Amino acid sequence: MATVRSDFTRQGWSRQKGTLEDLRRRASLDGLRSAAGGTSSSERILVPYETAKAPRRSLSAVYGLGKQPLHSDGAHLRTPPDVVVLHSAAPSTTSTVVWTPALRGDNALPAAARDGIFTVRGNGESFLAVAHNQDRLRFDPVVMSPGDAFAHETVAYLDAARPRSEVHLWDEPDLLLFIDNRRALHARDRVLDAETRSISRIVYQWGEKP
Repeated sequence: MATVRSDFTRQGWSRQKGTLEDLRRRASLDGLRSAAGGTSSSERILVPYETAKAPRRSLSAVYGLGKQPLHSDGAHLRTPPDVVVLHSAAPSTTSTVVWTPALRGDNALPAAARDGIFTVRGNGESFLAVAHNQDRLRFDPVVMSPGDAFAHETVAYLDAARPRSEVHLWDEPDLLLFIDNRRALHARDRVLDAETRSISRIVYQWGEKP
């Protein structure tokens, strides 16, 4: 897991070879713990949905098989997961993109991301949050509604940032994509293999080594 931590520091994501069993073994040894929250499981199988068939309040319910906007997983939770791991046992022609803002320069988050207030629709509750605080980047345009001009500016900025994302190709079997859900946003591109694409997603919180 040292490579993953190093990659997170450098770029906010890490591409690794391995199976789900490899992942579970490494996670247990390196201090990652399950991040199930509310009624959500820490492990899910992600398959593409057409809009009419998608779960309510999901990105697929709005965007269907089209490309998704940048988002963080669990944005509707008061404590979102720290780490999102995607695994594909077989190659997929539908890519995943990851975007990590820089500390400064053209790819840095605007100040509006720290000041804009969003209403977050969570599990049976609503609460207020900003897109970026000292510890975490939180964003999902389906469950978060902008409440002021700064929040609207943040939405527009993140929409414009998507073309600058890194593209992850699922071009080999048994690939793992680790995403620092505190620093990076990710999204699925337009679905090209709706009948066969199946991605496993496991979410974790960082913990101390036993």
